[in-house]
Amino acid sequence: VPGDRIVGILTRGEGITIYPIHAEILREFDNEPERWVDVAWDIDASRRERFVARIRVSCRNEVGALAGITQTIGDHDANIENLVMARRSSDFYEMDIDVGVWDLTHLGGIISSIRQLPVVHEVQRAAA
Repeated sequence: VPGDRIVGILTRGEGITIYPIHAEILREFDNEPERWVDVAWDIDASRRERFVARIRVSCRNEVGALAGITQTIGDHDANIENLVMARRSSDFYEMDIDVGVWDLTHLGGIISSIRQLPVVHEVQRAAA
């Protein structure tokens, strides 16, 4: 997502693979600093393109909870690309939602608004 800090990992014969700095896989390259390449986003501002970010939402299992969450995402001009119920119980459920956003600021606004919903226990960015 534009705004995320990113890094490239060089693989001989394949090129550079780009990862967000918080990606778990980067731990595998801790002892190989020569493979790390500094990279930065270079997005044409006139080109409107959404980027997918995953959020994990934990909320009460009650009528209208999902509707409120999805409405909040839509109210922020974001698109739900995928939704998976990760865990359910009689009281709570967790879901992973892949959201199409413009940039990191856009994603932050969505997360902040979802956190304010009375049915939501927790929301955080998750690995996509």
